[in-house]
Amino acid sequence: MKRFILLIFIASLTFVSCSQYEDIIVEDVTVNNFKFESTSKVILDLSVKIDNGSNKTLAVKKIDFTLATAKGRNFADVTLVKASKVKPHSDDYYPVQLQVNITDLMAIMSSGLDMHSPDLSKIFATGKLKMKAGCLPYTMKVDKKSLKDLVNSL
Repeated sequence: MKRFILLIFIASLTFVSCSQYEDIIVEDVTVNNFKFESTSKVILDLSVKIDNGSNKTLAVKKIDFTLATAKGRNFADVTLVKASKVKPHSDDYYPVQLQVNITDLMAIMSSGLDMHSPDLSKIFATGKLKMKAGCLPYTMKVDKKSLKDLVNSL
């Protein structure tokens, strides 16, 4: 789960073509709190250490990803609840809150995914991430890409 969270933030900060994003590095992700809102909804409070070497304030505005198994069965939706703005020329921890909605627990169980240390090649993400550096907005679209491929391409 921690790898997945780190992947989301690394992808959100590095998969862009604008030069403002080149000097931004996600160094660490820590899960501060793991709260079950219901049997299928989890709120994750994270501390994300970000080294923003750029001269722009960075803001992740929206994360909407659907996670699927290798067989194409969707099993979770991940959305951004709250994130802090990352100050220019800073190297600090920033609070981030994500909501994970488990949509099909049987898909996870039948695929053999181990959620304590998942095989990232068997989890696929589809969705959008919207962010802004200074006044420049950017939307990254991901279409059925394995989390392993996303991690390896960073």
